[in-house]
Amino acid sequence: MHVLSCFVQMWEDIGAAGLTERFEMERLTALLQELVAKNITQDLSAWENGYVCKPSQFFNKKDSAFYEKNQEMVQRECEFIGKAQMPDGGYAVNWNWDDYPEAWAVSKNWWRAEITVNNMIFLKNMS
Repeated sequence: MHVLSCFVQMWEDIGAAGLTERFEMERLTALLQELVAKNITQDLSAWENGYVCKPSQFFNKKDSAFYEKNQEMVQRECEFIGKAQMPDGGYAVNWNWDDYPEAWAVSKNWWRAEITVNNMIFLKNMS
């Protein structure tokens, strides 16, 4: 999922840079749409405790080329985000770095902040 998200970012950057005529964008778009849909974890129960792939891994706007084919999963992610929010407004980190406990003690707070901000942006843009 991480490599694929880099390709999605590259696809967006190509468009933003006005370089679409230098690439086979239709073919690239179709391939990325297929791969994004295949990589989103369909087992919603895994979302709670697993390091899984959700739509927000690839896009966070309704005008994304990846939104339409994943609209149902976007709705499910929005519901999941709503249910997972903690009383303080943040979100739990559902993984850890077992081999690096001291680094994880610091990094966990940074990851929690990033997850919270990304979830809020996703919800705002998908409403």
